[in-house]
Amino acid sequence: MSAWASSSASKVETRFCYSTELYTECRHFYEGVLGWSIDRDWDRSPQDKGVVYHAGTALLEILSGPASRLDGGFYLYLEVADIETLHVALTKAGINPPEPVMQPWGHINFSVQDPAGLTLKFFTRIP
Repeated sequence: MSAWASSSASKVETRFCYSTELYTECRHFYEGVLGWSIDRDWDRSPQDKGVVYHAGTALLEILSGPASRLDGGFYLYLEVADIETLHVALTKAGINPPEPVMQPWGHINFSVQDPAGLTLKFFTRIP
């Protein structure tokens, strides 16, 4: 799909994200045991904590809370250069994605599922 191909040529971010009630234990495992470096983390409230680790050329994001917080418990979070162009291209392909939503942390995003049910969440950073 040309909307994806044009954005994947530039340096964009790819994250594997999941939510767990074992948040503290997972942080200890990735930081204390494996020694992975933190890209960023946040603690806005007991229900809004997360950490993003460098995992080779990708990122691993862990969120606090039950797996039911996320579609299927996990998703791929994929940065694209132009969220609107991708949205139009997916709509033309018959996918019918929801309208992009502005997030308070400076991303605009929407989600679709692949034929096997894996959630793909596409985002663009808003300066």
